[in-house]
Amino acid sequence: MLSKSFMKFRYFYLSIIIALAFSACKKPEQFPDEPVITFKNIYTTKNAQGYDTKITVILGFTDGDGDVGYRDPGQNDAIFDDPTSQYYKNYQASFFRFTNGAWEPENSIISPGGRLPYLTPIGKNKTLKGDISCDFFVPPNAVEDTFRLDIFIYDRALHKSNIVSTPQVVITTQ
Repeated sequence: MLSKSFMKFRYFYLSIIIALAFSACKKPEQFPDEPVITFKNIYTTKNAQGYDTKITVILGFTDGDGDVGYRDPGQNDAIFDDPTSQYYKNYQASFFRFTNGAWEPENSIISPGGRLPYLTPIGKNKTLKGDISCDFFVPPNAVEDTFRLDIFIYDRALHKSNIVSTPQVVITTQ
């Protein structure tokens, strides 16, 4: 006859096995194939004199088929490696300066943005969910100004995400 402690021990392990089996059956999160971005944070970095030197923006993102980001140049389709292509920078931002009560495009900044690295997961589940952090240098002619950014990303299927506008950020350079 089995002891009570052995029976408890057996039921304990049986309950762990059942719990693991149910958790293994959990379906992965599903997202649309088009990338979706959300604003999370914006802040500035100051130098030793207390003046702003860069603006950091943090976005959340999802992509259902995981085709975000590019490989090293030469390993992508030509459209992604051609600097004249609108898809060359898959993270695109536009600066706006608050001037005379209205948001005006900041033309002193030439096409800020960049290239997100290749992020596609290995394996069957390709869904992506994460954060993107990007730094921008303070515009060269800024003294004490208020800015905001409009940002979007492209995936390799040429899907454009929604556009996110950041809250305003006040920078001081003098």
